[in-house]
Amino acid sequence: MIDLVFSAEGGSASGGKNHTSQKAPGCVFFQKILKTAAKELRLKSKISLSVNLVGEKRIQALNKKYRNKDKPTDVLSFPLNEKLEIRNLKLKIDKDVGDIFVCLSIAKSKAKRENITIKQKLAQL
Repeated sequence: MIDLVFSAEGGSASGGKNHTSQKAPGCVFFQKILKTAAKELRLKSKISLSVNLVGEKRIQALNKKYRNKDKPTDVLSFPLNEKLEIRNLKLKIDKDVGDIFVCLSIAKSKAKRENITIKQKLAQL
């Protein structure tokens, strides 16, 4: 089971905030992706994950603060436990695995270059 906390900063169809000024897939889309991943990984534990859609300014600020790279990127992930491994998620122990930040505009640009849909790109990320 996956407990998803979803936010799209500034205002989106999901009802969350959306600093992206882009139309973004909502929480249901990300729940489906995460359920598929959990099934493929045969996870038995309940995991909690935060997915945040952000704009270029926000992702650049995070990238600079945590990676010392002063440029925007498509995705940043922040695990709550650096030593957490997938085999540990197969145990029946509830885990809060961390936060993922996705810049929708950069993801869209990359999807276009790769000739795939934005949903396909977001699923990859």
